[in-house]
Amino acid sequence: MSAILTFIKICLVLIRNSLFLLVLVLFATAKKLVSQQIRYPSLIIYSLSYEQAFTKSSPQDLGLFINEERFKKYLDTSNVLWQVRSWKAKRVKSHGFTYDSSFYLFTRCNSWRCIFLTAKAKIDRKKLLTILSQRYMKNVYTKGFENFTWSVACQELKDRIQLVTTQSNYTSLPIGFEEKFAHKTFRVMMWYSINSQGISRDFSSPEGISLDTIKGKIDQQLVWTENQRELIKNEGVGRIAVVGSCLFQPKPQIIVKRRDANQLSVLFFDVAPLKDVLLDEFQHYSDIKESLYDYDFCSRVLLDSISVLNYFVESRGLSMQLKLKPKRRSHPRDMNYNKRYMELLEDLKIQDHRFSILSPNVNLYSIIKTADLVLGPPYTSPIFVARELNIPSCYLAFKANGWRIKESLDSIPVHFSVESFQTFLEQKFLHK
Repeated sequence: MSAILTFIKICLVLIRNSLFLLVLVLFATAKKLVSQQIRYPSLIIYSLSYEQAFTKSSPQDLGLFINEERFKKYLDTSNVLWQVRSWKAKRVKSHGFTYDSSFYLFTRCNSWRCIFLTAKAKIDRKKLLTILSQRYMKNVYTKGFENFTWSVACQELKDRIQLVTTQSNYTSLPIGFEEKFAHKTFRVMMWYSINSQGISRDFSSPEGISLDTIKGKIDQQLVWTENQRELIKNEGVGRIAVVGSCLFQPKPQIIVKRRDANQLSVLFFDVAPLKDVLLDEFQHYSDIKESLYDYDFCSRVLLDSISVLNYFVESRGLSMQLKLKPKRRSHPRDMNYNKRYMELLEDLKIQDHRFSILSPNVNLYSIIKTADLVLGPPYTSPIFVARELNIPSCYLAFKANGWRIKESLDSIPVHFSVESFQTFLEQKFLHK
């Protein structure tokens, strides 16, 4: 009986996948018939979210970002295609953006002649059966349509096409990064943050993240700092170049108004704690009773830093403005939504007119340039941006001495006590 059920399941999977692939091919063919044929892009950029492309930036901003002089040595930006996973109308109307780059290549770039020749050479009954027997339709799409599209592209491309992804995809690279296409692709990983530093209490574990899955699949790594270069330096992960911050936001030419000499303008970059229930589950299954992403640590760093700042400005007769920039917009369904922490921020905003909360989508370069001091927990990336812009900055990790956190990262100090932070303020603002 079980053998019969298994056979029926296999037949149903084959029928489902056959229908899916047939509809997909018919739709792609119809789309190709009405689409204008264009040349292949010089560069395809993957893994940006809708928020990164259209909320924190805009298509125009991303164009300015990728054309900055520091990238021209490594990237051919003459004809860029951005893959953004969103069906929203705003994306559809934006030139150079696509929901799926493989579908775009098939309908806009692959020639009919090469499609027919590749189909004749590559498709056989055994391969087709392997594709149709896949359990998940996503695998049918990747192993069937995407694989075929890239096989066509590699037959037609005269020069190597550049592919860029971010470290968010380091465990699941786009199909174009596979080694069988390496002869016609130049594969780049661009790091959009520096917070992959391996903060933990296990001092014997490897520092940073494991890059075993990308060995042999990346030609060029573009990283922020020398420390980051050393962290990921590993045989087989590609050449590594330090290019500075990569926020996928342009660096605007900002003329900052003269600051009030009697006011200290502070910018605090927030990393919101995880939900209490998630941390309770984690602590239940581990021996670790504290986390750098729990309410106690995050609230302590914020409140203690405000206390030190208050004492500092009052002792010098200064006024203060404190702006908190959340890492992302938080919703009650999100894992980083901690109700107690959100209530704490609202209470601070009500009780202290000097305290305000910024939109998570502001341009970081613009807002940092207006500050006298930039603070945040280890190793949130905007702190390095402040150092790039020559704005005094530091990491705060009060009472976290037991964690594997460096005393300094890329010449940015980490303060483990309020006393250390107090000394830092006195040294940096001696003449305030």
